[in-house]
Amino acid sequence: MDLANQFLAFIGWQSAFAIVIALCVWPFAKAFGRRSSYLVILLWSIVLLRLILPTGLASEYSLRSFVDWALSSEVSVEEVAAFENPVISEVVSEGVMSVTTSTKKASIHWMFWAWLIGFVSCVTFFAYLRRPFRRLIKQSQPVTCRDTLDFTEKLRGSLKISRLVNVRIASSSVPFTVGFIRPIIILPKELFKEGKQSVIECILTHEMHHVRHWDALWLYLQEALQCVYFFNPIVWYANASIHRARECLRDSQALRNSNITKRSYGESLLYFSINCNSSYQRYKPYPAFAGSQNQLKRRIEYMVKQKDTKMKNTLVFLAVCLIAFILIPLAPLSTHAAAADPPLFVEDVSYFSPIKEGRISSSFGKRMNPFTKKLQQHKGVDVAAPIGTPVFAIADGTVLESEMHEAYGNLIKVRHDNNRESWYSQLNERNVEKGDKVSRGQTIATVGSSGRSTGPHLHFEFRIDGSPVDPEVHVPLYHLPKSNKADDDC
Repeated sequence: MDLANQFLAFIGWQSAFAIVIALCVWPFAKAFGRRSSYLVILLWSIVLLRLILPTGLASEYSLRSFVDWALSSEVSVEEVAAFENPVISEVVSEGVMSVTTSTKKASIHWMFWAWLIGFVSCVTFFAYLRRPFRRLIKQSQPVTCRDTLDFTEKLRGSLKISRLVNVRIASSSVPFTVGFIRPIIILPKELFKEGKQSVIECILTHEMHHVRHWDALWLYLQEALQCVYFFNPIVWYANASIHRARECLRDSQALRNSNITKRSYGESLLYFSINCNSSYQRYKPYPAFAGSQNQLKRRIEYMVKQKDTKMKNTLVFLAVCLIAFILIPLAPLSTHAAAADPPLFVEDVSYFSPIKEGRISSSFGKRMNPFTKKLQQHKGVDVAAPIGTPVFAIADGTVLESEMHEAYGNLIKVRHDNNRESWYSQLNERNVEKGDKVSRGQTIATVGSSGRSTGPHLHFEFRIDGSPVDPEVHVPLYHLPKSNKADDDC
């Protein structure tokens, strides 16, 4: 269940992040989409890229850091606490979350199986949609027209495609390309019967650009993400937008890199708009020259009005890279940037909370060091509280150390079962000594501001086999409100 918990947390946070980025890129895609299909592809690719990157990406130059900085300078601790869910405080008794382990496991079990059923259904759906196309591929025959074969080889050379491209004919009203290692271009048999050589050349030019840019592979990867995030409508919308823009871009590249006129190319699109009203056009799981009438109309309009030059696309690419650098890192510098994905539940609710009141001013992970002003790993959690606030042992154990430390200040280390350790530092008073036995919930110290500190707080660390881990994953701290004002450097 631990793996299921982590996976569900990962896709949950990724979906939330993707929605935030989609809300940011959607206005740009709408405003400039008709001017540059390349821009639309790159903008929505940022959303899909966010889905596979680690959730803990953080940057001091990101939009999230700017928002955190703006809020931290304007929102008081009382205002932050006011936004906390009151239900959470009600379920905390004696510092322990009242969620039981059995309830946690049952919830994770139910959610994981629900996701798995949806995933399998989505994979089955895409496989079903490909069935008629696979049938056409099996029934297809090699092209024997010498003019068509020579034109294909000429395109391979001019586009510098090293892979062999197999051109075949089938009883299909829609030309399409399948495969990316050994690509196959399927052409309608009717084109050869009617002697539409100009239409065939337009189709081959378009499809060879699909081959050159590995569009069949990208389409498979997009569908894989769509299956994993089947519950997120943003992913479906992003894939559809990329697919439409990709066809417009390939039209523009086909015209730019060949001697085909816009008139001839437009007539070829109109030919399929008139003669290819079949079920194969409802959904194309492969890159294809033809499309629905609305899509063909949009492509003709784009082809007539727009000019995608290499210089223009280069500038667009650089601009989108800057946008991605600002939008993609959505983890705050002071929280879970280097931690595991935020948990759905506390791992072990039997632990006692080390402190009953205060606010979490800095969480586990990468954060800006308040002294050096550099990005640094924070090994624990800081809880800002008044001097003298009681500090409790989270579980039964033995005191390993109770002494003054240069950076940690007054420090207490307690050894628990299963190679667990809890560290309490920046303390004012220490009520236990090395070797003492402590019990769960026992008051062992009070909050202070000793050592390297910028204000009174408890710096709490939780370690497994000697390595610091995120305390919020293992110890109930959800009843404490959060803010972004750091109080410690340890």
